[in-house]
Amino acid sequence: MDLSSFYAPIGEDLAEVDRRIVAVLSDADGSVDNIGKYLSQQSGKRLRPALLIQSYKANADFGPASDAVYDAAVALELIHMASLIHDDIIDQAEFRHKMPSVWKQFGKDKAIVSGVWLYSLALDCLARTGRISLVQRVSQAVRLLCTGELMQIHDRGNLDMNLPTYTTVLEQKTGALFKAACECGLDLAGANDFRIKAAGEFGNYLGILFQLTDDLMDFYATNLTLGKKPGQDLFSQEMTLPLFFLFGSCTLLERKAIEEKIRAQDVDAFSLVRENFSKYNVYDQTMAVISDYQEKAAQCLEEFPENETTKWLYGLLPMLAARVHAHS
Repeated sequence: MDLSSFYAPIGEDLAEVDRRIVAVLSDADGSVDNIGKYLSQQSGKRLRPALLIQSYKANADFGPASDAVYDAAVALELIHMASLIHDDIIDQAEFRHKMPSVWKQFGKDKAIVSGVWLYSLALDCLARTGRISLVQRVSQAVRLLCTGELMQIHDRGNLDMNLPTYTTVLEQKTGALFKAACECGLDLAGANDFRIKAAGEFGNYLGILFQLTDDLMDFYATNLTLGKKPGQDLFSQEMTLPLFFLFGSCTLLERKAIEEKIRAQDVDAFSLVRENFSKYNVYDQTMAVISDYQEKAAQCLEEFPENETTKWLYGLLPMLAARVHAHS
């Protein structure tokens, strides 16, 4: 997803966030310093900092972001980075952002500790904002993130997982941090509770939307565009929405054959699943749900004043869906 032109209105803000991230990651000694420098090279999409900054500006036509806004944005990105390090260890994922994952580069022990180190740096950034409400919002998001991860681990290999559990995992693993980003931005802007709640709901739906597109791209994108190997979720035996639709549409014999290949880690499982996706129109079924979450997120923005920043937030919704269209 090319965000360079889309980020243009907040280019200077994100450049400041990047400078502060590099500075924070460079303030270490020994092997941690090496990991910090390595992480600085793994530049992600910076969606969470962008959301926080734009949520702040959407409440009114504010000028440049304050130090507190930048500190909170950096904190959220550090937490996201930490969660990815631990995710890659759990998933045995060897690549992240087209580079070897941290555990693959430095070993699992150092990767685990470096993830905790990033959480500590994030706490320090949040403390500098002087806003206990931000600490509370982000702490709740991290708690939900961990709960969602534990639920996912518990149900790994459970190809009979139910849809409500899957949706809860989406809300907690991905939606919670997006929600916190939007809430923190409005909190820093001095918005009322009603608008902060609307922003949080927008962030939650956006996070779910982001994960749904990721789940679909796991079957349709390439190594180059994903920055990791396609089919990773499938061979980890994790249920995702496309699989729910497939198993709800195919025959029992077809499902049994697919499940046997997945459990056996058969390399043909991926092509078999893709073949049946076409047969049962799984792509369109999944895109219909993605469109539904786009609409839910858009409705939340009706509580915001009409300005260029709100238009930017609306624009995120079709952009996320377009990531999938580009590879279908």
